[in-house]
Amino acid sequence: MRKDKRSARILELIAEQGFAAVKVLSQTLGVSEMTIRRDLQRLDAEGKMVRHHGGATSGGFETNPEHPFSTRRRESMQAKVAIGVHAATLVAADEVVFLDGGTTTLEVARRLTQERLTVVSNSLPAMQVLHKMPNLKLFGLGGEFISDNQCFVGPDALGAMENRYANVVILSTTCLSFERGLTNRDAREADLKRLMVDHADRVILVMDSTKMNKQTFSHVCGIDQLDILVTDAGMRAEDRARLEQAGVQVEVVNAPSGGAGSQG
Repeated sequence: MRKDKRSARILELIAEQGFAAVKVLSQTLGVSEMTIRRDLQRLDAEGKMVRHHGGATSGGFETNPEHPFSTRRRESMQAKVAIGVHAATLVAADEVVFLDGGTTTLEVARRLTQERLTVVSNSLPAMQVLHKMPNLKLFGLGGEFISDNQCFVGPDALGAMENRYANVVILSTTCLSFERGLTNRDAREADLKRLMVDHADRVILVMDSTKMNKQTFSHVCGIDQLDILVTDAGMRAEDRARLEQAGVQVEVVNAPSGGAGSQG
């Protein structure tokens, strides 16, 4: 069995069982225990599972499928609006902005009223909002369209971003953890998010508090690459303190407790 297929099967077994022993994985996949240990070491380093003595667990790994964009737009709307309103105030006139795909970043897009902005986005709903605004210049990233997330990804989107730079990027995420940083379910989205982060002077993450201390499939960036997190009042005091110790400016909005639980 090829390494990539074996890795995918290992992750499936861990997700199904919660814990998978090295010996059981070795017997199930027909390879040596040494090979399994190397696989687990690599997958742990990539943030895809948590290695333990004798096996591995999913840990805080987020395995639930992501809801379609149209469903997520209706979830926790008051919290998303509050986060979006505040995050938009962190953008200054004349700036170049990378705007990531997501339902919370869409609420930011609705409120970008500063003069002489340049906005680059891979989000179709954000583009539909932003193209009507006379105060800004809009660049849309094309490529492969993900219907569930209503955004463009892939080599064409990455190529269009290669020589583009911004004052600020506004990101969404699937999960955030101290051990793994920002992670995203879709590797293609993660690749584009990572490039946006690398090409921006400031990084603003808009995220509800239920995504804290979780991780999922694809790494985006480390916590040390974040400048500001805009979140809701459900953020635990100890998590906020630890983020601030890591150099992240945490800005909490007054949003109903029902603001938790969204996926983008």
